[in-house]
Amino acid sequence: MKRGNKQIAQKVMEESSELIIDFLKGSKKRTIEEAADLIFHLLILLNKKNILPKDLAKELKSRYKK
Repeated sequence: MKRGNKQIAQKVMEESSELIIDFLKGSKKRTIEEAADLIFHLLILLNKKNILPKDLAKELKSRYKK
């Protein structure tokens, strides 16, 4: 799966829009499917910058420390 940064970014925007549309329609099944698509393409985008899920977990943990 070789795609350029612009193509990957466009795909993330497309999947994000699709998720919002299905969320607003109220279809739980389609919302789950589109959320999975968005997460998949977001992981591809992050991988292009060598960002791992553990990096995100670390950032989230630092934001929500009590």
